[in-house]
Amino acid sequence: MIVYFADRQLNILGTASTGLPDGIAILSDEKNEELESGVRTFTVVFAYDDATRELITQNVAVGNFLLRSADDENEFYTIITTEHDTDDQTVQAYCEDAGLDLLNTIAPAFENADSDSHDVEWYINKYLPAGWTIGTNELSGTQVLSWDGESTVTERLLSIANSFGGELDYSYEIEGLNVTERKINLYAHRGSSTVTHQLRLGYDISRININKSVENLATAYSVKGGTPKGKSKPIDLSGCNYSSDGTTTHTPADPDDPYQIVGKQVRCIPAMAKWASKLDSDGLILREYSYDTTNKKELFSHSVAELCKVVDEETTYDIDFIDFPPDARVGDRINVVDDKDELYLEGRILKLQKSVVSGETKVTLGEWVIKSSGISDRLLAIADELRRNMLDAVTISVISSNGLIFNNTAISTTLTATVRYGDEVITNQTRLEEVFGDEVLIKWYHNGSLAGTGFTYSISSANANESIIARLED
Repeated sequence: MIVYFADRQLNILGTASTGLPDGIAILSDEKNEELESGVRTFTVVFAYDDATRELITQNVAVGNFLLRSADDENEFYTIITTEHDTDDQTVQAYCEDAGLDLLNTIAPAFENADSDSHDVEWYINKYLPAGWTIGTNELSGTQVLSWDGESTVTERLLSIANSFGGELDYSYEIEGLNVTERKINLYAHRGSSTVTHQLRLGYDISRININKSVENLATAYSVKGGTPKGKSKPIDLSGCNYSSDGTTTHTPADPDDPYQIVGKQVRCIPAMAKWASKLDSDGLILREYSYDTTNKKELFSHSVAELCKVVDEETTYDIDFIDFPPDARVGDRINVVDDKDELYLEGRILKLQKSVVSGETKVTLGEWVIKSSGISDRLLAIADELRRNMLDAVTISVISSNGLIFNNTAISTTLTATVRYGDEVITNQTRLEEVFGDEVLIKWYHNGSLAGTGFTYSISSANANESIIARLED
């Protein structure tokens, strides 16, 4: 990994690396990327000696830019804070990738008094400083948006993307040692929405710890918005004619949609039915929710989005990874498979924490789709694909109890198979089923026809030119 230091005019001041013998050395690093904010952070510790003391003071200065180059990634950060330890002769820098012009610039309140509807590019361009442009844009439609209070530009851009049902990140075009473009990218969905990584307990994963709770359960929100200019009370949803299927807001309200407005509340009708009991016949589990907007439709949409997250039991999974895919990105969906307990999880990468120096990767997964074997055809297909991929990676060795050469004599021997899958050596049916599933067997083919199953096969024949093959099949 190499990092370049640049001043506020983007003039390159120097470099540091993990592998070069001279100059400023990198002792440790940690890159964090979160789906929710779209902002990356980078913490790095540099070491210096007497020869590089003045150089590191000049280069690793707050407000300077840091360009990180590693694993085909070119990233652009601003040094936000530094910590200089003269005893250890180290400097730690904490960096954020949105730049001071977004982090420290204030976006004022915006009333939108005429209730004008605009597309996402109109709102984004209203707050982007000079030097920034819109890159990828997958968001369509128009919205009537307003903000009652001030916020940083970073927070305002995130609010705009969320209001259009999207997600964002920042990217940079670097040519040579020059930053040529700074972009904000707007996605309907970051990362791969189809599963591209399959992680299996006992191979890629060492442990899955499952925790369940109804501590934060709610089936309805009592909703409150922002206070309009010149008014003394915040808005609520009284009299609003909206409903939602959890994704799209409908006007007028559709009585079949799960999320309905009742007075000042947003209620999830199916959740209320599920959690009703003899002690609570209507299933109304009410909590308060507030969001700073004076637009009632926006307030309703945000309320539904948040209520969706708490209408059922909260299940969290603590997973210890043996080997996490190096090409996985924030927003990607992955499968976690535990065949023994018939647990199939599809989750989304919400946060990635990587270190080039230590080689460690930590990941936070969420937005789980949880199914058990036998319920979901799609997840069963995933399991079948995993099993087929495993079978393709198997080798079978066979030994004979009575030698391998039979010349002009009757054959009388027992063949015994051993299955190898990676570092796993399997010699019995019980372990074979634990690894590959109940339906997998060693099948013996004698002259092309199925002749037996199991780890052993006995031959008693006068013909030494016969064909015996052992296969692992389901």
